[in-house]
Amino acid sequence: EPCNNIWDPGELQIAEGYMIDVFNGYEGAIFTLADSTRNVWTEYGPVEDSTTYCIGIGWWIDPMADNIIQSDSLIVDTTFYTEQFYNNEPFDCHLGSWWPTNP
Repeated sequence: EPCNNIWDPGELQIAEGYMIDVFNGYEGAIFTLADSTRNVWTEYGPVEDSTTYCIGIGWWIDPMADNIIQSDSLIVDTTFYTEQFYNNEPFDCHLGSWWPTNP
């Protein structure tokens, strides 16, 4: 079920691995989720109006990790940029950015 706060097999996964490795590899990266020709939820075309789309962030901590991780922290800055499709049909924002792929 989409948007259920649980990652289900087949749902898009942008990155996987240890946080230090993942975030060092993507510093300053732009993840394109949709433009006028495709999107990560339905693949073809722009996102549909009046439709809910969800983006989730998940993590897991090894149960064997002890209290040494108590003082660890992670700060992530996220910005969303949107363009309307109507009257802007050739909008192509994937140039110079990264398109995630489904597993």
